Amino acid sequence: MRNTYALLALSGYALISRRDFSFMGGFLMIGILVGFLAGLILYETGNIIHRGETNYIRNDVFLRACNRRQKEKGPAVPVPD
Repeated sequence: MRNTYALLALSGYALISRRDFSFMGGFLMIGILVGFLAGLILYETGNIIHRGETNYIRNDVFLRACNRRQKEKGPAVPVPD
């Protein structure tokens, strides 16, 4: 229900202020990308810890690739070696 109120409040603000919010497109895209990669890292780490994942090589390669991409494209998420 709070999401509905937030949506209505933000939409109302955009309609009343008549501002151009197109500058936020880049921020939103980067935020979605970082959030998606963080979610993948959390998912894989959770599989390693809680589900007894035994394919350590695949998980290690995946986590290192995500960490490298984060360092190149944005803020790094610390992943223990």
